[in-house]
Amino acid sequence: MCRALADNKRACQVKLIATDLFRQMIPLIESGAIAASIHQQPYMQGQLAVRSLAEHLLHQAELPSTQYLNPSIILRSNLHLFREAGSGVQKRKPGKA
Repeated sequence: MCRALADNKRACQVKLIATDLFRQMIPLIESGAIAASIHQQPYMQGQLAVRSLAEHLLHQAELPSTQYLNPSIILRSNLHLFREAGSGVQKRKPGKA
């Protein structure tokens, strides 16, 4: 979508909102081509599913009929907080150990 908007000289006229976060999106968010992204926390979704299943199988706990997660809004200003953007990981300079 970003390429199509840029090819048609519409990138400055359209505010693009995406879903989730992938490494390929990071430069697009940093440049402003993507204004924001609604992050649905896929890692947390998976973690909750596995925990619920383990509790059910190991301790006969009831499986919840519904589990809610609050989505996060990713902006350029908070991009560094998300695991996909390498939060907490210090990047090494080439040639340094």
